[in-house]
Amino acid sequence: MKNMLLDHLLILEDDVDFAEFFKLNLKVVFPNMHISHLKYPTDVYNSELLRVRVKYIFFDIYFFEENKLALIPDLLNHFFNAQLVIISASENFNDLICSFELGAIGYILKTFNEHKLLSFLEIVKSGESIISPTIASKLVKRLQIRSKSSTLSDFSSIEEKTLSILALGKSYEESAIMLGVSINGLRSRIRKIYTKLRVSNRVAAIEAYYERKLSKDN
Repeated sequence: MKNMLLDHLLILEDDVDFAEFFKLNLKVVFPNMHISHLKYPTDVYNSELLRVRVKYIFFDIYFFEENKLALIPDLLNHFFNAQLVIISASENFNDLICSFELGAIGYILKTFNEHKLLSFLEIVKSGESIISPTIASKLVKRLQIRSKSSTLSDFSSIEEKTLSILALGKSYEESAIMLGVSINGLRSRIRKIYTKLRVSNRVAAIEAYYERKLSKDN
């Protein structure tokens, strides 16, 4: 019962060795959270975890092979206070973009070294979404063949510059330095941008921004 009083973090991962390594790193970044390595779906829905206490879910998208991406909304609906981060062995562009669209806030590659893994976990803890420069670049290229009628007239030059930097896959810290603002100032600016674009995460913002930009350029 003692664990019921702690906020929870779930690891849904079938690679036991990686799960143990991952758990050690999670304990460094989230020392005051109870960390569970569960089997999907039996342990997840039959456990006595208070749903409201689950704050983070780290989900291997190959953990449950059949229709794996469709599980994301189900998990987020069940653990309604949780943020979900994908664990992946590779940067499969279509899977990762689909994961973002279904509600994931980022992904962590199993190939990350321990230092990079810790830095990415710190990003997750800060509430920032994770998207790598590789995926950001592919996303922009994909948008080059798409266009929607809209306008950028309601965006300031500073907001446009902010979005263009975020589209490079830069972290909030890197973006803030490039823009010459504090991280809190950057977060405030990004919230306003999200409101204008009617989106809630970085991937959706990049898509919406470039769709508008392409329409303007054409």
